[in-house]
Amino acid sequence: MIKLSIMQVGAGGTGSWFARTLAQMLCQFNDVHKNLLKVHWGIYDYDVIEKRNLLRQPFLAGIGTPKAIFLAETLKSLFDINGWEQRNVDVRPEINMLRGEALAIAVSRMCETARIVGTDIELCLIVSCVDNTYTRTILEETIAKFPQKYVYYVNMGVSPEGDWYAERIDGESLIPTKYDELSYPDAMLSCGQRAETTPVPQTTYSNIMAGAMAAHMVNKLLGEVTNDLESNPILCIEGKDFTTKDISELYLPVHIADVAAAAQAAEEKKAEEISTTTTENVEEHNDESIDEESDLASLLR
Repeated sequence: MIKLSIMQVGAGGTGSWFARTLAQMLCQFNDVHKNLLKVHWGIYDYDVIEKRNLLRQPFLAGIGTPKAIFLAETLKSLFDINGWEQRNVDVRPEINMLRGEALAIAVSRMCETARIVGTDIELCLIVSCVDNTYTRTILEETIAKFPQKYVYYVNMGVSPEGDWYAERIDGESLIPTKYDELSYPDAMLSCGQRAETTPVPQTTYSNIMAGAMAAHMVNKLLGEVTNDLESNPILCIEGKDFTTKDISELYLPVHIADVAAAAQAAEEKKAEEISTTTTENVEEHNDESIDEESDLASLLR
């Protein structure tokens, strides 16, 4: 049996899409491998759902409800629909924000569960779905103290420009990032209040892509473990959001006449390059002949 313990920190923009996507993938995995997987999933987030969240996060209702609680209930429903045995799945929301030493202790305890017991493999997954480097630093520095094969760090994020990334690193390969400047979470501000002072960095597309790719990396890991395959110690993928300029360039109307003209121009350019190369070769050959004649004349003297 594979025992998958997940500590997910953050249930907002990227975290909600990650959890929803991974839960669906786990259901598919369970369809193929009945009762092979046992899941313990803790979701940590103090924030509540606001109206603005309904547009870019997979919350269809629940305004005023803690995100962790609503997301956990959604995942439980997915697992119930799939027919998972209750003894094989446990999803728990945690609405108390862990900081500093408390967060490091919780991560340490999770990492200590990673091991092989008989025929059972116990995987530990620490998932960072946060938008501040303070929390990421604590997570990475704590995980790095447990360089074990079955400890994994999954991290994802987006930039103000809409760029996104996702990565999966095992405990043996993780080197904590040295951030130039630490940004801190503010438990006193909601998403709506933060948006009043700073632009909201995420876009729906970027959130979905970052969360989905991170979930795919976890799903791929389960496949590798199940089939006793060597897993890649570091996986990373990143992408860009489309801007208006990008889209206009991608979908610029192209006419047949333009294609023909472009093809003709390319042929003419190629012919010109060949002609230039030939001329240069002839001139070089003539120069060599002159040099040879000069050398012969010198010898005859």
